[in-house]
Amino acid sequence: MNQLIRKSWSLMGSSSSSIASKQQTMNGLINSMDSLHLFQSSNNVIGRGGNGLMGPIRGIKSSPTGKGTTKYRKHFKGTMKGIAHQGNRVSFGSYALQALDHSWITAKQIEAGRRVMTRYTRGGGKLWVRIYADKPVTQKPAEVRMGRGKGNPAFRVAVVQPCRVIYEIGGVSENVAREAIKIAASKMPIKTRFLIGDKRPDV
Repeated sequence: MNQLIRKSWSLMGSSSSSIASKQQTMNGLINSMDSLHLFQSSNNVIGRGGNGLMGPIRGIKSSPTGKGTTKYRKHFKGTMKGIAHQGNRVSFGSYALQALDHSWITAKQIEAGRRVMTRYTRGGGKLWVRIYADKPVTQKPAEVRMGRGKGNPAFRVAVVQPCRVIYEIGGVSENVAREAIKIAASKMPIKTRFLIGDKRPDV
């Protein structure tokens, strides 16, 4: 747009009679730029999938609450190599459950572990769930021939690597935390261990 303004200014004559026409042309260009900027900002052209000058951004599905915002319904299978370099320490509570293997942990398994820990502590202390099932897994119905595209999303999983912290608990004694985490570990499909953090309360 700046190049267009310079070009239009250079094409005009330099005589005193064309100064008024120059001023009118510049005012028109500035007004058109302002209106274009306002139109873009009001329609959220960039970033939020609005219907602006470029049209709706394809593939982005959002909800009013912000939940379920994903670009693609179906993901690749992916890999689970290496160890977890993030989320591998006790950051919030005093005790934690740490994974020792690679695995997919489903949303139902995560919820089952959370429920048994809450039930055992009888609502005391505080519990943190450090993983989230954000990867959709697809499945095809039984007795269906091969081909004809990828199946529909059936459930969601969290990709867990060794050393990844799954649950954290605080505000309870070590004996209560050990027993609660032991019950939650029985719900997990992998080997885990009990982890003690630096912030241990005097309970």
